[in-house]
Amino acid sequence: VRQHTEPEGGKAVELKIEIDARKLKKVLDTGKLDATLKDIIKYHNQEMARKSQRLVPVVTGHLKDSKEEEINFEDKGVYEGKVRYTADYAGYVEVGTRFMSKKPYLAPALRAVKEDFKDDILRAVKALERGPDLGH
Repeated sequence: VRQHTEPEGGKAVELKIEIDARKLKKVLDTGKLDATLKDIIKYHNQEMARKSQRLVPVVTGHLKDSKEEEINFEDKGVYEGKVRYTADYAGYVEVGTRFMSKKPYLAPALRAVKEDFKDDILRAVKALERGPDLGH
């Protein structure tokens, strides 16, 4: 699991949660793992987006309205969810400048979901390793 913060010259800023399931597939070769990991990514990406929306500073509403979410499952075995704010000044607000203090909204949102995200992945992998529960 990797986190990535990318202020592009102070412009757009995004956070990305990524799972390289190719490493897990060596241990568990099952289609159930793919579906489960996709559900986990979708859920936690939405949670991160909701939490960042509660934290984003609002003056005009433009920064808050610039939120975009993206889920990418196209690269076989690598799944990622992104929350991005595209307002020209999004990165400046998140990380600050020498003229203004930072007012982070994405990094705290990621910290809030990160441990649950990891726990859900570990639980899913362990459940698939154990196999189906047949009531025994």
